[in-house]
Amino acid sequence: MKKAQIGGEMIYFLLYLVVTFAIIFGIQLLPSIILSSNLETHNLENQIYTERIFNAASDLDIYTKRVLRGKINQLNDDLLSDVFSENKIIGFEVNIGGDKIYFNQDFYEYASQLAPIRYDLFTQKRYVNYKGPKALEVRQVYDNKK
Repeated sequence: MKKAQIGGEMIYFLLYLVVTFAIIFGIQLLPSIILSSNLETHNLENQIYTERIFNAASDLDIYTKRVLRGKINQLNDDLLSDVFSENKIIGFEVNIGGDKIYFNQDFYEYASQLAPIRYDLFTQKRYVNYKGPKALEVRQVYDNKK
């Protein structure tokens, strides 16, 4: 064999060696990176709470017992206490045309002032039919520590 042929074979051997190590590194490292990454829910729990409030406030169809979305006949203080328990550190304000009801009002009034710093605030608004067309706004204040 000539020296030029040995150098050419050595280049191919080094290329195969680098590609082999890259594949082995990828097979061992990529699954651990993918499986250990945190799942971001993007306020999913708060959206579920808001949907529970909208469903509890909405009327039911008398025949199918399904929720008539957007149609509300009554809004009272017992509405939120029936939907949520006192276990969570969370406060709600439901505002519809100036009528406000609260869940955990003391915490809500305290935490809404500290919302950008210590607590998080989540607001969602929908238009409903409550003694005429009005905006139903649900504001949640919750502890942002995980």
